[in-house]
Amino acid sequence: MKKKPFGKPTGIKAKRIQDRILAATRGMGNILDPTERLKLSIKDAEIGCCLGFRGKVFLVEGISRYDETKGSKFEKKTGDQVFELKLFCLQNGETAYIEWEEDDEVEISLTIQEVTFRELRDEEGASIDEDDLDSMVNEEGCFFLNGKLYVYDDDWPTIYYRDANGEDGEGDNVYMYDLVTSDGEYLSIEEWDSGSGNEEYQLFLSIELYPDEVEIICFKGE
Repeated sequence: MKKKPFGKPTGIKAKRIQDRILAATRGMGNILDPTERLKLSIKDAEIGCCLGFRGKVFLVEGISRYDETKGSKFEKKTGDQVFELKLFCLQNGETAYIEWEEDDEVEISLTIQEVTFRELRDEEGASIDEDDLDSMVNEEGCFFLNGKLYVYDDDWPTIYYRDANGEDGEGDNVYMYDLVTSDGEYLSIEEWDSGSGNEEYQLFLSIELYPDEVEIICFKGE
């Protein structure tokens, strides 16, 4: 599975967190001049570089990739890709994740919360589970989370390559379901297919980041 740990570390002493932050800060290269930053985008991010957005600085610890496929057997790649960056916050030691893709223009999203099926409801207020996903897609339906309406947006099969670093290696089959609110908050449901018939699920909320608000502050020091 992919997004673990998520958010603020738990069970780790404050000194250990501070030691990690100190080590990451010492490993930073020279801070880029603002004019140099303007020439770069999220597409230039690499492991070891630092990103800044929404008042915080993050070290890129890992880069993974989703390759979109066609068909139920994940057999044919479409050429569309989504990149996932695992980030370590240099202010508070939190782990965060952002994803970006290019479809005419670059789109970036920030994962803000993990949720569970137990928190979701259908239009009648009844609880739902993974068995409701097919009907939700076929009917282009909706789910509710804490009273907020999430409407079907898209679904597709992908192959996920953890810490890809330019190489495919062995990927995991993941079927994606996206729902969205009227104000642009996404609910993503990931169905991880192990091939054993026992799928696992992860559910996340995410929000959009504008490409201009994410900047590369520095690359890894020598």
